[in-house]
Amino acid sequence: MVLPGEWTRQPSSDLTRWSYASRNAERLTVSFIRLPPEQEAEERSKTFDRLVELRKKAETALPELSPITTTETNFGESGGILAARYAGVEPAAKRRFFCLMLGSSQAFTVFYYEAVGLTEVQSEARAKTIMNTIVVPQ
Repeated sequence: MVLPGEWTRQPSSDLTRWSYASRNAERLTVSFIRLPPEQEAEERSKTFDRLVELRKKAETALPELSPITTTETNFGESGGILAARYAGVEPAAKRRFFCLMLGSSQAFTVFYYEAVGLTEVQSEARAKTIMNTIVVPQ
């Protein structure tokens, strides 16, 4: 994964979550969920779908946030790697976010990019630049 420009890793005691911040009011959070090695592909796919649903529901159900709208979730699979992505906006806070979730046979990984104050075009370009550099080991 490549982060364009100047980013700093934020301190965390959680070894399954990495967080980075830029000077442009951007943040990238990467979260890992390890899977049991004996989980079959069909069960992994069902678990992945449930995780995506729960993640998106949590995004829009926080009562302390102003209304949030999200895009439809796009699902895919390539070389045994499950993928789901969606985007959203919280207009009152001028916050835009992009979520990419990947599922391999060993772990689910969530890449969550958010930006405050950037235009739709700027934030989407920045998110794509980051998300397009992600490589997941098989």
